[in-house]
Amino acid sequence: MEALRLRHAGGDQTLAAREALRHFDAMDRLARSQIRGFVAQARLTRFPLASLDDHDLVALVRQSIRDGHVVAIEKGGEGGQATDSTAEQRSLVREIEKQTRGRLSFSGRQYRLVADVDLARLPDRNSFEVVGHDDAARVLDGLAKQSGAVGELAKLLETAREKLTAEWRSPFTQPDGLILVRRIIAHAATNPADGLAMTPSQMKDFLAKKKKVVSIAWMAAEAWCSEDAAIEGKTQNYATGESIEVTFQERGGSQHQAMTGRVSSDSFNAHWTVKDILPVKQGGHLAPDLKMDATAAGVTSPKPLAVKFITHLSKVAHVRDRTHFELSLTDSVILIGSDIKYVKGWGGEVVKLRDKAPAGTGGLLDGQLVWPGYRWMKNVGLGKKFWNGTAWQSLPVGFVLADSNNFAVGFYQQGTSFTCQYGGTWPENFTDWSIDTDDKKRIIAAWTNNIETTWTGVFDLKRKECKSSNKRCCRYSTKAAVAFSNQATFSTGMLIIADGNIRSNDSLLFLGESRIAVAAHEFGHHLGNPDEYKDAAVDTSLNSDGATNGIDPDSIMGKNLTKVKARHFREICKVFTDAVTNAFGKSYNYLVVPP
Repeated sequence: MEALRLRHAGGDQTLAAREALRHFDAMDRLARSQIRGFVAQARLTRFPLASLDDHDLVALVRQSIRDGHVVAIEKGGEGGQATDSTAEQRSLVREIEKQTRGRLSFSGRQYRLVADVDLARLPDRNSFEVVGHDDAARVLDGLAKQSGAVGELAKLLETAREKLTAEWRSPFTQPDGLILVRRIIAHAATNPADGLAMTPSQMKDFLAKKKKVVSIAWMAAEAWCSEDAAIEGKTQNYATGESIEVTFQERGGSQHQAMTGRVSSDSFNAHWTVKDILPVKQGGHLAPDLKMDATAAGVTSPKPLAVKFITHLSKVAHVRDRTHFELSLTDSVILIGSDIKYVKGWGGEVVKLRDKAPAGTGGLLDGQLVWPGYRWMKNVGLGKKFWNGTAWQSLPVGFVLADSNNFAVGFYQQGTSFTCQYGGTWPENFTDWSIDTDDKKRIIAAWTNNIETTWTGVFDLKRKECKSSNKRCCRYSTKAAVAFSNQATFSTGMLIIADGNIRSNDSLLFLGESRIAVAAHEFGHHLGNPDEYKDAAVDTSLNSDGATNGIDPDSIMGKNLTKVKARHFREICKVFTDAVTNAFGKSYNYLVVPP
């Protein structure tokens, strides 16, 4: 409006928006440096200027020029050189005013014709409304008929009709010909039949009341699944309580969602619960985050929200009592690994005779073996004998072998002696054998395959707090990967592989074992699972999913060496939970679920 006042005062020319933008974009650096002061003085925005950079300010001024809130003027107008077209329009207007003595009346309404460039400085401009092209043509035709078909005025009016401007709407387009204006009748409603008309003051009010989202921004830099991400925005001319649709779009991707925010005192906010947003691949692997833009009424947040994912975890080693395995995460797949180090060895047995041993019987391994009350035992012919300290002796009369009083142990060669993995020395020499033959290698390869196929893909881990409806969200498949590696010397915790067959356990495997699933069973011990068969060291608290007082024949840990159950992933779940907490600081809970 200041530019329009100067135009009235100095006779300057108002530029069309397109021309104004061309001049604005051509401004030198010095002129551009004064934009911040201009925006503040012109009050083009209610948003704090400190939060807008120079790029934002330039964009704001350009939009204001397009919207008509800012106009550009240049020296010219009536005192300067008018174009031929303008001169013709002004001459025609003067002749018509001369013929009508300045009074154009039709159907009881007063009209005036003005050249396009003269509209803004029309005296008492706000008392006139612009008449649309079609309605203006109808009025001029009617005036020509009133003046007589052959009169000079009729010809002038017909010429004026031909030079009428096309339809235009300031500030979006500019007139390019004669304009017919009509004096406004106070308090009279506009008749739609009279055509579209709007005064400059009406246009200003219209633009001032146009609903507009000024800005929108995320209140945090990142968020994780099922967390709330807050946005805030500034508005103009929205009423308190009105709703604004906010859309969320993956930057450079296809994932998108929408929600509604509520306006309160020229601002709005919304809390988007992050869910059903999945990680995407970058460079062949799942990325740890993706960028989400927030948009409302065509205005987009200047910075995106980083939606974070747990897609990768470095390898962690878990060792506790009999439990020992490694866990890592790659592309949302949990890798349950174990480098099973072993040495070639031999198998023997120990037996606990308790009070069935005659008084004074020797051979006790107390102080050598880690468990008290045991003696060495072996097969002799069709029966078993125990070592009494000097010789092999038959088992006492009335003694009955059971899983609870005997088990197999492994031995490795140390010089000329054969040492038990749990302490003590075997009382005689074992027969040497080779572990490097093809048939032995095939058995070890079969064990590897059995472990991996038995424990891979049978269960997933799913975050308990995940609010997504997409079942893939916060879900991790599982994969077992083991490798048997032969070692030159034995060390504590190492597996012993023996020829023949007595009875395998998690620290001693016999190549002669006919049940291939024994390998997967013993690996189950590495994962923290107890035996689940009668007379074994069971966990009596297990009473679900087929187990009763810790016994379940139909499981990989039971008598029949069959199914992996959800409970068998308890330790894996715990280790993964702790790894997530340590790596990301998130106290999530995970459930073992079918894939």
